[in-house]
Amino acid sequence: MNNSPKVFLDPNANRFQVNIINESRDNNETPQEDVGSDPPQYEETSFTDEAHNRLRISYRPGKRELFDNFLQNGERTEASLHPYDTHTKMYYLQTFGHNTVDPVPKIDYYRNTGSVSGNKLSRPSLLEIHEQLAKNIAVSTGSVERVANGESTAGEEAADSKEEENKPGFVKFGWVKGVLVRCMLNIWGVMLFIRLSWIVGQAGIGLGIIVIGLSVVVTTLTGISMSAICTNGVVRGGGAYYLISRSLGPEFGGSIGLIFAFANAVAVAMYVVGFAETVVELLKESDTLMVDESNDIRIIGTITVICLLGISVAGMEWEAKVMSMVSGFGPLITAGIFSATLSSALASLVSAPKVFQALCKDNIYKGLHFFAKGYGKNNEPIRGYVLTFVIAMAFILIAELNTIAPIISNFFLASYALINFSCFHASYAKSPGWRPAFRYYNMWVSLFGALLCCGVMFVINWWAALITYAIELFLYIYVTYKKPEVNWGSSTQALYYINALDSALALTTVEDHVKNFRPQCIALTGAPMIRPALLDITHTFTKNNGLCICCEVYTGPRKLCVKEMNSGMAKKQAWLTKNKRKAFYAAVAADSFRDGVKSLLQASGLGRMKPNTLVIGFKKDWRNATATQVENYVGVIHDAFDFELGLIIVRISQGFDISQVLQVQEELEKLEQERLALEATIKENDFEEGKSGICGFFRKVGTLNISKHETKKESTINTIQSMHVGEFNQKLLEASTQFKKKQGKGTIDIWWLFDDGGLTILIPYILTMRKKWKNCKLRIFTGGKVNRIEEEKLVMASLLSKFRIKFADINIICDINIKPNKESWKFFEEMIEPYRLHESCKDITTAEKLKRETPWKITDTELEAFKEKSYRQVRLNELLQEHSRAANLIVLSLPVARKGAVSDYLYMAWLEILSKNLPPVLMVRGNHKNVLTFYS
Repeated sequence: MNNSPKVFLDPNANRFQVNIINESRDNNETPQEDVGSDPPQYEETSFTDEAHNRLRISYRPGKRELFDNFLQNGERTEASLHPYDTHTKMYYLQTFGHNTVDPVPKIDYYRNTGSVSGNKLSRPSLLEIHEQLAKNIAVSTGSVERVANGESTAGEEAADSKEEENKPGFVKFGWVKGVLVRCMLNIWGVMLFIRLSWIVGQAGIGLGIIVIGLSVVVTTLTGISMSAICTNGVVRGGGAYYLISRSLGPEFGGSIGLIFAFANAVAVAMYVVGFAETVVELLKESDTLMVDESNDIRIIGTITVICLLGISVAGMEWEAKVMSMVSGFGPLITAGIFSATLSSALASLVSAPKVFQALCKDNIYKGLHFFAKGYGKNNEPIRGYVLTFVIAMAFILIAELNTIAPIISNFFLASYALINFSCFHASYAKSPGWRPAFRYYNMWVSLFGALLCCGVMFVINWWAALITYAIELFLYIYVTYKKPEVNWGSSTQALYYINALDSALALTTVEDHVKNFRPQCIALTGAPMIRPALLDITHTFTKNNGLCICCEVYTGPRKLCVKEMNSGMAKKQAWLTKNKRKAFYAAVAADSFRDGVKSLLQASGLGRMKPNTLVIGFKKDWRNATATQVENYVGVIHDAFDFELGLIIVRISQGFDISQVLQVQEELEKLEQERLALEATIKENDFEEGKSGICGFFRKVGTLNISKHETKKESTINTIQSMHVGEFNQKLLEASTQFKKKQGKGTIDIWWLFDDGGLTILIPYILTMRKKWKNCKLRIFTGGKVNRIEEEKLVMASLLSKFRIKFADINIICDINIKPNKESWKFFEEMIEPYRLHESCKDITTAEKLKRETPWKITDTELEAFKEKSYRQVRLNELLQEHSRAANLIVLSLPVARKGAVSDYLYMAWLEILSKNLPPVLMVRGNHKNVLTFYS
């Protein structure tokens, strides 16, 4: 046990002890403990009754201040110290008796970046804990002291949030002034003093009690739901808007936020009109009306709301003082009306801009961001006050309390309905994050409360209810369409996940059927922005139809690959979303390209939503690539067939990789940003130039220097732009967007030479269903015999008609198997010459040695064995040049190379000669399972 006198016990039961060691770098420094003292004491876990499992903390003299706020409200703990173990600085933590990077649990690790109740700390990443600890970790003393005092470098957002709170005179209210008084002022409002007696007079005591009872039920159920939502996390400013938006998402929150803020603004008019009515009644009794009753109400209301606006703009302190003063004024009815209406009007005049400011800060409606700015030490929404004043004035001019009241009631009831629905929805979604501290709620009671609010809206005023719903629906659709970039972890997101999971699980119980086949593609695009054309053509036949996964393989040192991969995942998925590509992004780190693709082919997808087709770009640089790279590429093709996937190889004349173009664009953008920054500096200097004297003269000189610098910069930019004109491959850039453009009238030529299950014919059919390709007609080319051309046409036409696939023409090619012309064959031979072994011209020993050293080369035996197949590929290119040179797209049956029999370079030569000098080509091979059927 630790018997050190420098131990104090915390009353909270805890089993852990943390020692904070002051370690000197000077070995000659006299230690503070005796030589014969006990060794350093580590934490001890005690299970004795005497210890009561309480926390023990040892500290060195002079560091007691680190524990002054120890465990206050569960927020200030010793884990505020920097968690890293450093032997070169003064402090390190011993957690559970060991020097470790692992920190103890602490609330500051779970804060949001902009938290106003404390600073967010960053715990060590898993990589920092998992990897070998670097020696001599440098942690400055200042940073240790800062972290020990609960400070951190949380970023600009946190700094901005804390700046407001740390301003001198920042006003905070306790639960009495901030909650109780304000709620009571709303209860003791204009309705209680002016309209309650009228309600009883009109409805009678019985029905009056029922009306009040119904109101109590609505507010009680809403209060219960609100209690559950409020205790499920920290609630910031914004009232009902904040609760609803963080629970149901920006769609509901954004729509109800405007309505709720508008309702509060109109409430100002209601309370002021109530006050003005009372004053006019007094003037009427004394026969001192200024004009008439209605105009007097308008005059008095205008004067009153102007005064209230002045109080509100003066700040929260004055507003709180005035509200407290008037709310405690006099027991008489008239005095009660005055105090209740004025204080309630002031409360609404303050709350409406605050709610509106919270809505505008979230930037859901970008056009309203102007009202997000605050002023002064309390971040007062002055612009919101002015807007609220204008709205209140407009309704004050109506001068009819009975007209204003139903509008407010419906707007507030709409807010209450969504609060109840938020509680129900969060409970129904069953998210693990839904853990309210308030337990006395029920999801079905909350749903009943929501329906009750909706019903009461129609009882009060059916046309006002319809208008409220119409406005809310319009705003909901608008926000849904705009899709604001916010993520609040709403219950709507949780329900999306639940529904998707249930649907995926339900799909696993359904057997695949050929009628429901759809291409589910895994496209090897790398980073999707690098090969946009490959993504575009894949997306064309998968959009709203099938699964599309853009995949990237990272090769190289595993640590660097994993780091790069993890850092880019969100960015690349966001790029897909921003560019409206309905696709997923997936990446793997592997030792080789082939190993990575093999992992993707086996593990991608979920349940029935698994890829059935691999889409890759043609390796245009195969002749300049290493033997390993070619082997990996052809190996991927073999792996796809081994895993029984269909395969599509896409080739365009300019290739797919536009990384060089993007790099040039990025450099030019950086230079443009520098130019704009210089312009901003010049404008700022010009603005300050108005001051006279010697200072103004020197400013002028400085401006001239900056102007010269700017001219130099601009000339540099122009030089770089002109320098890159030749490098900037315009054709490549145009080729990368060719599948985004609407295709004009033309043809998609389908060379369906081998029956692969129908994928070769299905892909182009799906393309013609798209808006961009609908003007293209299908032309079918297939092999046949010279003496049976008409019969072959009828057979193919019958097959396609049974598949319900429309076509423009059918061509039977009878001369596929004749030898190609000499020029074409000579080109093929010259192409494969660098990769031939020529073992027949060498002695047996030399030939065997060459085979062992260069097993990837094409042997004479192999070339002779597959000469007929080589002839066919060369001849097919001649026929393609003859018949399909003007096609918009060519879809061609992909030749298959037998594993172990056809070398990689010979197979690449086949693909090269087959698709050379042609329009965009899709070489397709299905998995030889039916994807088409003529049965119903």
